[in-house]
Amino acid sequence: MDRVMEGMQSSQVPVWLSLVAFAVAPAFCEELAFRGFILSGLQKSRNKWVPIIVSAVLFGMIHLIPKQIFNASLLGLVLGLLAVRSRSLWPGVIFHLIYNGMQVGMARMQPEWLESGVAKLFFTVDMSSGSPDPRFNMLTLLISGLASAVLIGGLIRRHSESEPSPSMNLEGEPTPHAA
Repeated sequence: MDRVMEGMQSSQVPVWLSLVAFAVAPAFCEELAFRGFILSGLQKSRNKWVPIIVSAVLFGMIHLIPKQIFNASLLGLVLGLLAVRSRSLWPGVIFHLIYNGMQVGMARMQPEWLESGVAKLFFTVDMSSGSPDPRFNMLTLLISGLASAVLIGGLIRRHSESEPSPSMNLEGEPTPHAA
């Protein structure tokens, strides 16, 4: 696992390749596996929370690094709720892609960039490990959280509005029993 993390951080590996390997591929593959197959397969149960929780815990467990299991499980809950609420994998794929992409970006930051004025607006640097460890500050988290909420809310709203109502047929006309 250490070699994988070194590869993500290595300046010898192009940034685009790190993004494809650690952000794009996991976003599509993990969402398809955990929300596409596992969550949707378990949705036959009458309780809507069981499939979300089971898929979230399994999602957390595949991340293998003990300190990631809890965070990944929480992320799995968010992604499961997104999938159920939107009835689509796309909001979760986009959220997952942005989340993982930000992690790649953090791992690839150069120490001198962290000293610039712009970087100080968005990041704090933890030096307790002896080397610069960038962390998002509250401004970055607030902006990211608001932007995510607006984008995901828009995707869910747009998807919900495009779904035919149960009392309407596919052409948008009332069904006989609804009149």
